[in-house]
Amino acid sequence: MKLHSSVAILSLTLLLGGCIVAPGHPDGGRIEPTVGQQLIDLDRARDQGILTPEEYALGRQQILDRMR
Repeated sequence: MKLHSSVAILSLTLLLGGCIVAPGHPDGGRIEPTVGQQLIDLDRARDQGILTPEEYALGRQQILDRMR
């Protein structure tokens, strides 16, 4: 179970960290998702059972902390 949590957190971090590539994009191919989109993605992961309530709370707090 601990491995599952670690994989989920790593995957979530990469997803929400903006590791989305768009070849030929002027800023080197990196597209930053909006805070709103990150929160929507996080909600979906929780609703699908991918994240535990604790992982959801941690991910949400990390997103909101990056806004400051």
